[in-house]
Amino acid sequence: MRAYLVAAGVQVHLTREDNGRATGLVTPNGDTRNSTRNDLQQRVSAANRIGADIFVSLHSNGSGDPNMRCFEVYYESRRPFADENYRLAKELLDGALRGAANAGYPSPNRGIIDAACWRNFNGRCVGLFVLSPGGAPTSGGGQSGAQSGPPVAAKEATNMPAALLESLFISSPDDAAMLKSDTVRDAIAKGIADGILRYLGVPA
Repeated sequence: MRAYLVAAGVQVHLTREDNGRATGLVTPNGDTRNSTRNDLQQRVSAANRIGADIFVSLHSNGSGDPNMRCFEVYYESRRPFADENYRLAKELLDGALRGAANAGYPSPNRGIIDAACWRNFNGRCVGLFVLSPGGAPTSGGGQSGAQSGPPVAAKEATNMPAALLESLFISSPDDAAMLKSDTVRDAIAKGIADGILRYLGVPA
């Protein structure tokens, strides 16, 4: 995806290029939520530091139900630029779906989801850490970046529109087969890149 964007003249900054993560606090019982939160916060802070135009968080999904599959994209409705968050999410989803279809693997559409109430925690809505507003103290991020767990310091939010794309389910045999294909992954990457270009108004 970076190669397609760079070829179109877009400057791309990756928050990581491998499966490494930031070093953080791990509690005696093995709880890694604060470590995960610190890692996610470093990604958000890096985007703010360089003055990025958009923040795109890319993942592959997973579920205990092997029938769960396809793409879904999250945006945050509580931000001042919520409409831009949604527009970015829509371009990412449309691009990913087009990419998979172009590779001969049309995929169902799981849609665009408001991350403001991603999970219910003790009767209150909590969002995805990387997309949520900053300022007030939050709770520690879980493995998926949810704001849950013990209280932590106030978080820094992105200063730019942001969206999080879940690119297929590794727990689905059909989706996993797609992700194992270089051709399919490349087509999806190009589709996502084209979606970003459309959002930015840059000719593909």
